[in-house]
Amino acid sequence: MEVSSSKMTRKTIIYVEEISDTEKDTINKSFKQFGMSESDTGVPQCTAASNTDPKAPSLMLNAKELMDSSEAASIPRRRVAPANRGPKALSHGDNDLQTIEQSLLYKTLRPMFRVMEVVGLFFISKKTSHQQGIAGLIRNCTRAQAYCTFILFILIINFLRTVPALTNITSFGTVLFFKLLMIIFFYEAASRALIALISCIKKKGGLQEFYLNIDRVCYSDKIIPYEISLRHTMHGFLVMSLVLTLGNVAVMFYGFFFGPSDIQELFNLYLIPVPVDLPGILAFKLFNIVLTFINSAVALLSLSFYSITCYVLYKEFEYLCRTFSMKIKEDGTFIDDLEKFRLRHQKRCKLVEEADELFKAYIANTYLTNIPLLCLLLYNIVYTDAGSSIVYRYISAYRLLYVLSQMLVLSIIATIINNQAHAPLADIYSIKVQTCSRERQLEVTMFLNKLTGTSIGLSAWDMFVINKPTVMTVFGMILTYFFLLVQFKNPLNPLNICICEFERNDNTTLAFHGAMAD
Repeated sequence: MEVSSSKMTRKTIIYVEEISDTEKDTINKSFKQFGMSESDTGVPQCTAASNTDPKAPSLMLNAKELMDSSEAASIPRRRVAPANRGPKALSHGDNDLQTIEQSLLYKTLRPMFRVMEVVGLFFISKKTSHQQGIAGLIRNCTRAQAYCTFILFILIINFLRTVPALTNITSFGTVLFFKLLMIIFFYEAASRALIALISCIKKKGGLQEFYLNIDRVCYSDKIIPYEISLRHTMHGFLVMSLVLTLGNVAVMFYGFFFGPSDIQELFNLYLIPVPVDLPGILAFKLFNIVLTFINSAVALLSLSFYSITCYVLYKEFEYLCRTFSMKIKEDGTFIDDLEKFRLRHQKRCKLVEEADELFKAYIANTYLTNIPLLCLLLYNIVYTDAGSSIVYRYISAYRLLYVLSQMLVLSIIATIINNQAHAPLADIYSIKVQTCSRERQLEVTMFLNKLTGTSIGLSAWDMFVINKPTVMTVFGMILTYFFLLVQFKNPLNPLNICICEFERNDNTTLAFHGAMAD
């Protein structure tokens, strides 16, 4: 039963399972008490819907005002259900999303999340109860969460077993750099798996809350206007992740079984601390190839998830800025509600802040690992003392492409978000404020303060916001580190090295023979 009031703005929905003739007369008497007739309500007086007919419509009554009375209270309480219960509850319950599976964005990106589940990067956690401690975590643990924890445990153990490789350092050269590359690659995968696990477990500021907030703010009409381009971008990143992952597996397979002897000796360092001549070492090599697949997939799928999420934020700002610029006439008149656009922009800025809370550890981790990797790989390409130097240079060049692609994608996407979030600044200066009201001038001032007073974007653990100057600084720092490594390799000019020989003559005096190296 629906009752609406001309003096009150709210509507009360009452679902009646069954109504008798006595109850029908009681309700009609309540309406007559207020002087209401069929013409007032707009519908015939109360008639009971047959309970035996499943297709009978719900009982609906419209009234100007409904007040509590003894007659209305005589309706059995068990036969009245609140409006927000039942399968046909109206709009308020539709927007009250509870889990990420209900969000429109998750349904669109479901293939990516399925792949992330396979490599242990994503799971949907249960609603946490008020219980705290380890017992509560174990009770709420799902199979997917246990699987992600198991993958994380394997990656951490794999990283820790390679750390002792740095104890036997005899020279500053290819072997040392290969060990460093191996350890950093393993640390990168383990740390990103840990970050993903924490973001899935967290309720406040976690992945699931962030995606639900995107759905509430951006898709209230249940439509993603850029859904096709979003799907294409997702498929492109998934294909890129698969290709680069298989490339790393192929490099590892070649290094273990088909490379020259000196290359195989280098790749046997991946077997630490297991001796190379141990029986059954072939199985351990194959296990390392599987670990290489998992490590690469974890690193690249983390990048894909980050990139797709940032792409959504970029498109939201792009659509907002495009609409905003269309509302400004050539004479500088703004033909819409400026406050509405300012608030919409502010809501998307809040989403960027939530995204920064979600990704700041990942961004800092990427810079922390990829900058040393780039320096070491550049050095290996230019200087190497491996016997098969040309083969090792090709391997280093591929790995350089693998690492550089991550750095570029992460930095460029974050820079694009920063630029697009500040894009309305170019259009807001076109608004003519001389003829505007004081309220409109205040709105323009507040909008300008937001666009010029703060830097909107993603950060590396709150240390710096990623924008164009930041990217130029980072890559300039990489080149500086590269030249420092070159200086460590060649501290002296070979033309100044003296090769000296001493001989004893017959008169027991020392004869000195010096020769300068060519």
